[in-house]
Amino acid sequence: MRRQVTTIITVFGLALGPGAVAAGAQQSPDARDANLAAQQGGVTAGRQSPDARDANLAAQQSAVTRSIADPRSPDARDAGTGVRIPNVTVTPVAVTSSDSGFGWGDAGIGAGVVLAIALLGVGLVAGAQHRRHQPGQLAH
Repeated sequence: MRRQVTTIITVFGLALGPGAVAAGAQQSPDARDANLAAQQGGVTAGRQSPDARDANLAAQQSAVTRSIADPRSPDARDAGTGVRIPNVTVTPVAVTSSDSGFGWGDAGIGAGVVLAIALLGVGLVAGAQHRRHQPGQLAH
């Protein structure tokens, strides 16, 4: 009986689920108008400043002319239009170091870590021996 109830509830939930989601996702009139304007591809004139409108139109037109008229890469377009990159000669700089090559600071850190580990090991061994009971003594 319980399995039948679970199955019935699952079927109704799956059948009514998309409708309930669509009903819950109703939009305000302003959101509907904005979505409709965006889907139609136009932005109303009152929502953008004239400068922004001009910049968007110029960008769209240059993108269209660039992608349709000249499918070459930007480097190929530059080479085709005669844009030249100046030749730059790189002179290597000699770096001199007065360091002997051995890092004494790193060696000191390493030695300190080794000493700390050794002391920790000695302390653990001493603690373990101290806890052992001597064979002749009884616990009080």
